[in-house]
Amino acid sequence: MVWEFFFVGKKDGELRPCIDYWGLNKVTVKDHYPLPLTTSAFEALQLASIFTKLDLHNAYNLVRIREGDEWKTAFITLSGHYEYLVMPFGLMNAPSVLQWYINEALREALDRNVFVYFKNILIYSQMLPDAELPFVIEVDASEVGVGAVLPQPSGEDKKLHPCAYFSQRLSPAERN
Repeated sequence: MVWEFFFVGKKDGELRPCIDYWGLNKVTVKDHYPLPLTTSAFEALQLASIFTKLDLHNAYNLVRIREGDEWKTAFITLSGHYEYLVMPFGLMNAPSVLQWYINEALREALDRNVFVYFKNILIYSQMLPDAELPFVIEVDASEVGVGAVLPQPSGEDKKLHPCAYFSQRLSPAERN
């Protein structure tokens, strides 16, 4: 199977490469991983006063195609035959697969102070940082980026709750 490759014009005049996976989607077994209802977010957000929204713009391109299934994404252009190694747009189960990966990564925070809707993550809180209380800095880094969370104990249980988040992709100069 090789799928049709073409370009579609974007609002800014640039071209977006597209592949029509209609035939593949027609024979794909639908993944029934539950996707969130936007209405379910409203209840959790009613008491929140601080919001942070993260848009994982290219998140689909971070999910690896199952090894051995790359051939299913094959497409042909004038310059050759290609197969995706990461999940492209247009696959029927892409949204539920992405939802599963993000939910797994944020499992401990879901339903506590994080709501995930596809590639959008909404972090909410009822508190502002209290300078009188201690802070804990949690950091992580990879070859391409850095991230940090600043949690602080709050409430009767004194559990750590995030007050601030930071993430940044490293420039080529910063990677050296």
